[in-house]
Order: sequence, then structure tokens, then C-alpha cells
Amino acid sequence: KFFNDRYGHLTGDKILSEFGTLLKSRSQREEFTSKLIADKHNQIYRRSIVGRMSGEEFSVLLVNTSINQAKIYADRLLKEFSELKIMTSNGEFINTTLSIGGSVVSQTDNVDSAWKKADRNLSEAKNSGKSQIVIESS
Repeated sequence: KFFNDRYGHLTGDKILSEFGTLLKSRSQREEFTSKLIADKHNQIYRRSIVGRMSGEEFSVLLVNTSINQAKIYADRLLKEFSELKIMTSNGEFINTTLSIGGSVVSQTDNVDSAWKKADRNLSEAKNSGKSQIVIESS
């Protein structure tokens, strides 16, 4: 809301679109690299599913991924997002911050409980300051 109020909805839409493109690209690169490594070692490779939940909230489901791998993924995503620049209607290049919350999904989780854990961690990341990551296994 603050971003749209300051720079306008068109600029807000641009950053959401660029972020979606970044998520898709990051997901494809990670999956391709993982598949090459896994095929070489006869293992199941990491996969990711990306989607927009609502407004400015996106979700990434990392399958066959350890918590350490998820943290590396999140760190890289945060860095790439910080380098993303959007041009406003007056020609100014700007960027904004990103907060990431995540959680390990256990066999006893259902979609609702998994989402609540990740959402709770996202709220903690947002409340911890700008460009924060909170990923916990419980």
C-alpha cells in the first residue's frame, strides 16, 4: 500500500510483474541445476512451484529441499530482488524491499497448517525490519 501510494499503482504493478518474472527465472534455474546434479547421482531433484497468493504476496513451494537449501534460495532471491530497479512515471529508477517467511512442511501438515506457519514467519520477517528472511522448521 505504501509503495502504491508513493509511486502509483502502475509502478506497483510493474514491480509485481518484474518480481513474478524473477521468481519464475530463479525457479527454472534452480530446478535445471538441481536436475543436472541429481541425474548424475541418480537422485530425486529439487523442484519449485511459484504462485501469486494475493496482492503483493507470492508463494514458492520448494519440493525435495532441505531447510539449508531453502535458506540459500531465499538469500539469493533477496539479493536479486534488491538489484531490481523499476522506472517510475517521472523517469526515476527505484527499488523496494522484500520480506520472506518460510517453513518446512512436515508429513503431518495440511495445506492450511503449512500456510499458517509460513505466514507467521512472514509476519515476523516484516516486523523485523526491511529485507528480512525468517525460515523455521517448526
